[in-house]
Amino acid sequence: MKYRSALITVMAMTAGALIAFAAPAGATTQQQKLHLDGVPIDIGSALPCLAGDIVIQGNAHDHFFTNPNGDFWENATIEGAATLVDPSTGAVLEVGTHGEAWFGIESNNGAMVNHFKDSVNFPGVQVFQSGQFVVLPNGNVHITRFTTTCG
Repeated sequence: MKYRSALITVMAMTAGALIAFAAPAGATTQQQKLHLDGVPIDIGSALPCLAGDIVIQGNAHDHFFTNPNGDFWENATIEGAATLVDPSTGAVLEVGTHGEAWFGIESNNGAMVNHFKDSVNFPGVQVFQSGQFVVLPNGNVHITRFTTTCG
């Protein structure tokens, strides 16, 4: 849980900085890249497939783009070793073989679209999750899709 909070904090701070320091009108699109090597990232619950949170540790990168209008886009990927952890204690419950996850955020004209997908292999179980939700300019959240498949 603490890793997911840290990732969300980093993403939110970066998104805030991109909006605050958006390029003036007529400027070109700006880009930043962040590379994380070996940082464990909690990508969320494995329910209903397994009880616990999925943590992936390996290679990760995060790209941030902003345009002269103040719109921004962000995408992040991580791939590496997967573990299942107790979200309360951080104790490892099960060691997986491989995990990969992708996250994206697009903010255009005040609406923010968030989407994700992940695929993680544990002994005897593959967890695949995907979803999307939209935060409207008035602050209302609209969940358009969330699926989990246990294989």
